[in-house]
Amino acid sequence: MLESPGDEETARSHRSSDSAPAAPGERTALLRRSATRGLAGLLAIALVLVLEVVRRSGENSPSVPKVRSPVQQASAPPTAPTLPPVPQTSGSDSLGASSLVIDFEHGLRSGTLVLFVDDEKLLEQDLSSRIAGKFLGFTRRRGRVHETLAVPPGRRQLRVEVSWAGKQRSRTIVATFKEGVERRLAVRLFGITKSLTLEWE
Repeated sequence: MLESPGDEETARSHRSSDSAPAAPGERTALLRRSATRGLAGLLAIALVLVLEVVRRSGENSPSVPKVRSPVQQASAPPTAPTLPPVPQTSGSDSLGASSLVIDFEHGLRSGTLVLFVDDEKLLEQDLSSRIAGKFLGFTRRRGRVHETLAVPPGRRQLRVEVSWAGKQRSRTIVATFKEGVERRLAVRLFGITKSLTLEWE
């Protein structure tokens, strides 16, 4: 088949366009893209190497023991054990004693009351009184002493002495005291004769 002169001219123009060298701008763009890809690849490889080195160094490095501060190392002082509260007891209970209640009523202006237990003085009390009234020209007075005393258990002799204005009255009574038991002794001194009486209540 014979080609026409026009077809030959067209073919030559196509070959010339395919074989023509690239323009300078295109070459620069191609070079930049190639350099960017290469640099990115190098950075990725370097990052992988760095991470691998860090991982291996972490695995191979010895563990460092934690050092406690001096404040943490100092142990707190031992706490003393808490003891149960001690029940409060009266003096008579702690000594196993009995209780003696003295109830003394009198009509003296002033004076002194003395109590002996087995010849040992257990109480000495000054006396006073108040005016309770008048009867047939006489002034009646009334005073009172109320005391609770500890007495050793057992059979005891009690002596009560009352003195006033140079006069004195004395009476003795015997009783058995039991441990932890209270006994009440009524002492009275009234009347014109000022007689002294003792009586257990």
